[in-house]
Amino acid sequence: MPQTAEERKENNKNAEKRRREKMKENPELHNAIKAKALERYYRRKATGQIIPAHEMDTPQKNAKRLKDRVKSKLYRERKKQLANRANEEDLIFCEIAPTAQDPLSTPPHEPPTSPGDHPRD
Repeated sequence: MPQTAEERKENNKNAEKRRREKMKENPELHNAIKAKALERYYRRKATGQIIPAHEMDTPQKNAKRLKDRVKSKLYRERKKQLANRANEEDLIFCEIAPTAQDPLSTPPHEPPTSPGDHPRD
């Protein structure tokens, strides 16, 4: 069953608490992870995989803006699709009590019969 927004928020909060506790318990490991990430950043910057914005020329900046715009648009669309899918699943799994107004819940009507035609008469 998909998680509700409150459950996701609670899970994220708990994960963040666990991460912070782990950092407090073992600061050497945390510093090693940070150092490794910084090393990767500087290595990628040195090889030209990362270009700071102030070093980009105008066509590069425009291309980056376009790419970021498309990525954010795709992200928003994907988020909407997932939300719609979750809503559809919620509707599928919830039981709806039949009502008299619902045409699918009422039995088909028989044509009216005269009092003499009924088998109990």
